[in-house]
Amino acid sequence: MTRYDTDSDSDSEGSQSFSEEESTSDEEYTEKGGHQQIGSKRKHGTNPRQKKTPQQNYIAHVTATANDAANASGSASRVEQADSNILAKIRKAMQLATHSGTGEAEAKAAMRMAIKMMQSQNLTQADLIANETAEERLTRAGQSTVTITSTRNKTVQVKCQRWHNDAVEAACEAFDVQVYSESSEDRDFVTWVFYGLADNTVAAALSFEMLHNQIEIWSIERKGELKGRSGPNSYRIGVARRVLKDAEEENRKALKKAEEEEKRRIEEEAEAAEAARAAELARLNTPAVADSISPKVEEEPKVSLAVDDISDKAQADSSDDDDDSAPPPVYEENDADMVDYKLGADFTAQDDVADIDLDALEREVKGRSKPLNAPLRPKQPTAYTAKPEPEVPTTKREEDAGSSTHWTSALQLRGFRDNAKSIAENYLKETGLKVYKGSKWRPIQYDTAAFNKGWKDGQKVDLKRRRIEDKKVVKRKKFC
Repeated sequence: MTRYDTDSDSDSEGSQSFSEEESTSDEEYTEKGGHQQIGSKRKHGTNPRQKKTPQQNYIAHVTATANDAANASGSASRVEQADSNILAKIRKAMQLATHSGTGEAEAKAAMRMAIKMMQSQNLTQADLIANETAEERLTRAGQSTVTITSTRNKTVQVKCQRWHNDAVEAACEAFDVQVYSESSEDRDFVTWVFYGLADNTVAAALSFEMLHNQIEIWSIERKGELKGRSGPNSYRIGVARRVLKDAEEENRKALKKAEEEEKRRIEEEAEAAEAARAAELARLNTPAVADSISPKVEEEPKVSLAVDDISDKAQADSSDDDDDSAPPPVYEENDADMVDYKLGADFTAQDDVADIDLDALEREVKGRSKPLNAPLRPKQPTAYTAKPEPEVPTTKREEDAGSSTHWTSALQLRGFRDNAKSIAENYLKETGLKVYKGSKWRPIQYDTAAFNKGWKDGQKVDLKRRRIEDKKVVKRKKFC
């Protein structure tokens, strides 16, 4: 497909057509029985004629999107007839080709493999679309089309204008897609085809439709301020280039924020690892049982006896020694009934090390320390103290939540953009289209004042939210 060129002649024709439409509407109003002719004094109580809303000379509208309903019945039958193993490989290859962690070479190889398997099973992308999952939809390639036509009559030629390139480039920059243009033989319409990730092409098409129509309306509303043939065209170029600059600036900010997020995450991981290491060293250096703690021995109550009682007791003991009663039992150390209250390990140095189960031993040590009432291990000093997070204002949180910079690293963001570009290139190869570069634009003389007005108005455009903050322009009642 060839991209056609144009000059600013269409702009002057559009301005002339609008003036003719305005004068015609005034005459029709008088002929249909208006109260007074335009410009004369109106009677009290009569409703003044409302000014006709300016109509743009060219209008853009989305004619096809990548998410349009496919032939589900035919696709379902073809998918059912396909080999399930090959179908699973196709889906897996498509996921690998569009995954953010896949390298560029691997992604291209996976995409080629998926296309070959689809051809062997007589499947198309529409068949997979009709039977895709929610996750696959986020990585699917496709195209969306915007058609520009004339609002006057079908005999007016529609050409690609100079400012169209800046407008479509802004949409591509904002949504990471590619674009090419087509023109009919009769030149009664121009189409801009966005291709790449399916959902992104839909967003880019809607944004370009909004941007094109808004620029056309603004240029008509400023008709009295834009002088000469180059004034309207310079104004449109100023708006489009400002939107393009803002889109490029937003991408640079997203990359910078991703780099800062990656740096912050690495620092947090390093601090967490250092804290874990310090805690582990503190645990290993602290004995399981403190040396200062000894078994508590209960003291028996003291009995005080008089001297006479002691002598009587001694005489009684001496008399008992003469009896033939059996002596009290004597316990030896190796007796089986001996209770050892000695603290320490339950194994000696002569034990075989290979027979010791360290895991079981650790569990046993932990189990033995649980029943103690008093803590045997002294309280360890805090090795790491987390920094308190600063209080974030509500408005700031809302802005962060609404922004699209959700990347955790610059590598991830660059990988996504590279993969999106490779997906678009592979999709174009799959369709078999060949894109040619058009001829260079002829140099023109810009109207600096008109360009600056367009540059200022361009800051009101928000491509990703498709919203125009046009309060000041709407409040104006007269532009000429």
